[in-house]
This record gives sequence, C-alpha cells and structure tokens, in this order.
Amino acid sequence: MVSGSSDRRACVWDIWIGEGGQVRAEVRAVLKGHLDGVLDLRVDDQWVVSCSKDTKIRVWNRETLELHRTLSGHEGPVNAIGLQNGLIVSASGDTKMMLWDIERGTCLRTFDGHDRGLACIEFKDNYIVSGSSDCKIKDASSARAMTRQSRYGTFGRGVWCSSSDGTISAISLTSSLMIIESLGLSHLMSLPCP
Repeated sequence: MVSGSSDRRACVWDIWIGEGGQVRAEVRAVLKGHLDGVLDLRVDDQWVVSCSKDTKIRVWNRETLELHRTLSGHEGPVNAIGLQNGLIVSASGDTKMMLWDIERGTCLRTFDGHDRGLACIEFKDNYIVSGSSDCKIKDASSARAMTRQSRYGTFGRGVWCSSSDGTISAISLTSSLMIIESLGLSHLMSLPCP
C-alpha cells in the first residue's frame, strides 16, 4: 500500500495479518521530492505515481522505489491523477487536464474546457472523465460537458464514483443520489435516494 500526506511524502507500507488476526503495518520506504502536500497516488505493476500541490507529478519505479522522472507542466496544484498502460492523466487547479507518456516524459495532449479548477478524474479504457468545481463533468473522449442535473438543487458536498457498468454516480451528503451518465449513452438520468 502507498499513502500520501500533507507532509510532502509518500509512504510505501508492508501490511500483514499478525498474531491473533491483527492487521499490522510497517513503513518499507518513504518517497520524497514533493515540495508541498501529496494530493493523490496511483499504483500499477510498474509504477508508483504521486501528484502534489507543488504542481508536479512524480513517477517512481515500483520495484526499486527509485524516482524515474518528474513531470512538469501544470500551473496550479495537481489534484488528481489516473494511471494506465504507461500513461498518466493529471487534473489540476489550473483548469487543465493533461495526458502524459511515462517513458518519454512528455505531455501528449492538454485538455481544456473547464472554467474552474479540476477536482477529480477517472481514466479507464478509452474514457477520460473529469469533474470540476465549475459544476461540470467532462467526457474528454467526446469533448462533451455534462452539467450536473438535479431536481434537488445545488449539488453540495458529496462523492463522485464510477462502477464497472460504466456509470458515474454523484452521492450528495445532503439530498440525492444521481446517476450522471452511463458512458456510451447520450442522455443524463437522475434518481432520488430512497
């Protein structure tokens, strides 16, 4: 497991079940280099990737835990990242989302279209979906913006999540559950909480 913190570090943990069934954990390594708090992490078979308020993305080799490269290009905090097949998608407070090639260390594409900083992204298969404090979810694969729709009014504090069936859901801590879109469909649906 890997955790990130406002202390600018990412910790790699060994976790096991000890005597009596207790979960035990021990820090195996500390990944240093960010100049501000670590905001998100992603891990796959080859890489450990972190992003930070310092506007940087750092990529470590998962086996050796040595720094492979630092990616620079955002002008605001990098709030979220996605990782798959040697590619990283980053979402920043600078309103941009960027697609990176880890091996080459280059930005392949910059996605514009949000009016305010990006808060989250989902990167799976051929889909890149971003959520922003401009109250829009954007499907980067089609350049389509989806404005939140809710008969309950403003979507306040809540959680956005995705599932294996391709839906993206918004769960409000105040009033409703809303299925925003089943990727591949062209309409929006909303459902109230029971």
